Amino acid sequence: AYSTGASVNCFFVTNYVFRMPPTGSVSLGRILLFEDRDFGGRLKDIETAYPDLGTYQNANFDDRTSSFVILSGNWSFFQGPRFEQPFLHDGKPLVLGPGSYSWVEDYGIRNDDLSSLKVVTGPPNP
Repeated sequence: AYSTGASVNCFFVTNYVFRMPPTGSVSLGRILLFEDRDFGGRLKDIETAYPDLGTYQNANFDDRTSSFVILSGNWSFFQGPRFEQPFLHDGKPLVLGPGSYSWVEDYGIRNDDLSSLKVVTGPPNP
């Protein structure tokens, strides 16, 4: 309490750094999408293929992804809804495996241009 007896509210700034969670409880095919570069902004946790991020759990995440973390599975990424227009790597659909991807453009995905994604059986290619 302040010296006058009034309540005092405080805010503290912390330097948050994303860390990979333990892998023991991770399900197959799980990815975390972030709205901003370097794992900032809003977050979407997806555990299966999703054909249209514009309708994801009543919260539009279409064309808003700038970074992501793949917790499990190998994922393929698409510009269009319903798995249309795959992002390519050496002429083949881009497939990325578990890891932290702090800037989508480093991996051939245009910033804020992801509309659908799914787990695939093929190996990662970059």
